[in-house]
Formats: sequence, C-alpha cells, structure tokens
Amino acid sequence: MQPIPLASRSHTVGVLFVAVLCAAARFGFAAEVTVKNDSLSGGDQGNMQLGFVAGERAAAWLTSPCNGDIVAVQVFWRSLFGGEPQSLEDSITIYNAGVFPAPGTVLATIIGPVMTDGVINEFRFLNDPPTIPLSVPVTSGQTIIVAFEFLENPPALGPTVVTDIGNILPNRNAIFAVPGGWLSASSVGITGDFVIRAVVDCEETQSCCFLPTGCLNLTAGECGIAGGFPQGPGTSCGVTVCFPTGACCNPDGTCDDDVDDQDCLASGGLYQGDESLCSGVQCPAPDGACCLSNGNCLVLTEAECGVIPGSSWAGALTPCPQACEAGACQTDDDCDDDNACTQDDCVLAACTYTARLFGDVNNDGTADIFDILCVLDGFAGVFNPPCTASNLDLSPCAGDGVIDIFDILGVLDGFAGNNICGCA
Repeated sequence: MQPIPLASRSHTVGVLFVAVLCAAARFGFAAEVTVKNDSLSGGDQGNMQLGFVAGERAAAWLTSPCNGDIVAVQVFWRSLFGGEPQSLEDSITIYNAGVFPAPGTVLATIIGPVMTDGVINEFRFLNDPPTIPLSVPVTSGQTIIVAFEFLENPPALGPTVVTDIGNILPNRNAIFAVPGGWLSASSVGITGDFVIRAVVDCEETQSCCFLPTGCLNLTAGECGIAGGFPQGPGTSCGVTVCFPTGACCNPDGTCDDDVDDQDCLASGGLYQGDESLCSGVQCPAPDGACCLSNGNCLVLTEAECGVIPGSSWAGALTPCPQACEAGACQTDDDCDDDNACTQDDCVLAACTYTARLFGDVNNDGTADIFDILCVLDGFAGVFNPPCTASNLDLSPCAGDGVIDIFDILGVLDGFAGNNICGCA
C-alpha cells in the first residue's frame, strides 16, 4: 500500500450519495436494517481513498443490531468527477469477528463485484448471474466484518472507496496492506469511517402474551423459549389484547361476563366476541320440556310453550318425557328432603341429594360468610340457586319451612365447627 495518498481529496458527495444501485433484483423486507459506522448522507462531503493497490482491502467492523440474516452489503464507489466506466473488482468478503484489526473466519464471499461510479453499490447475491442469495445468519450484538478487495490499482482520480469526514471510530476500520497485512486504518492516516455497510434482515418482533395478562414484543423464537404465546407477524403489545374475554351465553339462557372463548365453548355456550358484555347481547332462549295437557311432551322454549293452552314448561334444558312424568322436579325446592345434611338439587327433572358440611348452604365445601349472606338473602325472600329455600332451612335439623334467625345461627354453628345435626 502507498501510505501518503490514503487521506486524499475531499469533495462534495451531494445527491449522488442517495442512490443505491443493486447488483440484482431487490427484495423488500420490512425488518431490514442497514448497519454502518459512517455518518455520510446526501449533501455531505466524503474522502476518496486513492492509496490502495491491487489485492488490498478496506474493511468495516460492524455490529448486528438483532437476530437475523445479512442479506446485502453496500460499498460507496466514487471518482473525483464521476461518470467513470464500471469496473470489475476482486471480491467482497464477510468475516466473523477476530482480534482487531485481523478478522476471523470467512462467512461468505461475493466474487467479482461490478462497481458503478457515484453510487452506493449494493450486492444481494453471491454470484453473477444472480442465483445464490446472500444470507449469513447473525445474532444480536455479533461483530461481523465486511471487506472490499481491489482487483486493480485505482486510477489517479478514482473511482475508489470513500470515507466520511469526521472522527474515525476506534477499532472499527481496517485495511489489508500489500505488504503489511491487516492494519488499523487510522494507523496509516485515514481519519474517517469507510462507507462500507451490511443490511441485516432482522427477525421481526410480535406480541408475546404471558399468563395471566403480561405482554412483551419478542421474536417468535424468543417467545417460545420464554413460554409465552406468540400472536403472529404484524402484532405489537401496544394494540394486542392478550387472552381476551367476553360475554358467554350459557345453554340455560343465562349469560356470564369475562369468559375466555375456549372456556365458553367447552361449557356448551355461545361466545359473543372479545370484550363483549352481557348487557349488550341477547342470549338465545333455552329449550326445555313443555308438558302438554294430554300427557305428551315437546321440547320448546318457555315462550313457545306458553302459546299452547294448558301446557306447562318444566324449565331450561329439562328432557322429554322425563320432565313431564309423575314425580319430576322443576326446581331444587321440589326436592326438599327435610335434611340439613344434604344439598337438594333438581337436575334435568330428577332430584339428587349430595352430602354436605353442616352450615354449608351454598355447597362450596366451607361454612363461611358467604353462607351467612345466602341465609340473609333468603330471610329477605331472595333465593338464588344453589341457595334455595330447601337448602337454607337448617333449623331444626329437619327444617320448619321458615328462613329465620335460627337458620343464621345454624350457619354460625357450622362456621364454629359445631355439627349440631350430626352430619357425616
């Protein structure tokens, strides 16, 4: 290398700099990031580096901003006056990190790049004609080196490689001299950063949802490693609702808010849409047994059954003909067995009796404040299953048909562990 002319003439790059000439068809990727050391942009001045000879290389040490693939490299090629013919050069090589200024192992090589004067020359294929795309996997924070090698000595007025004008970044620019080998560019008088760049196609992030409500923007691979649920390309936590819930219309015609769509479907319900509310939906009326005056039975809604003279509706989801047979129940109170130790239930027109803890009138396995609230509601004439009249009537143990203070005291006994009725 000839050391004296390395920091040669400065000239205005102007609008020529904004042009990027691809060596082959360019493919658009929304996640592509151009990685560079230089600060050169349209209208700035740059230095042509005219001191190179055949076989020497100019190299930029770059850092990948993400996990992805290097899909292109760029080299600014410029003569003093512009308009010089295209030139065939030796190669552009991508290296793994080594010990500065010497690079590490070779990752990919573009043979025989054809350079055009006055533009950033971009290369996306390893060969010409283009059949093998450039694709070098990289990870976030990985150091890679892009080195341009001259085939011939540059003409006296260029074209050649260009640096920006400013303070050269330490340990980011190197040359391979003939003779001399790898050297720091600043050690031979170069004061700016080479306009040699890499284009990294970063793996796009997407919404990654974590139970119960967390969200992070991660790549699909990172999301899987972290145990999250990727929401798909194009999503972001700023607009994604993780694990949405909505109104669920139950088979019996009732409606529950804040239900997951899968839970709603698993229970036989009809999911009304994300963020829907029961107050804003009309659930379909449930079917049930309609008992006719002639002893027959039809499965109808309550409204439909009411149109038929002399008919009676047995309740939501009740079956025919069982619900219309003698002894069939319609409510839990129809199943009252006068036993404070059992939970009375009418299930599909048939009575069932389940052993329970004394005082546990809502049959949730514990005698507590919620059972007292059930009895207080019953005392006020409000009965919401499973807190029905037959299940609230604790005192005396066979029940007296009245919900009063003695039933409240019975729950308090159960809460204190006093099993006054000898329930198993």
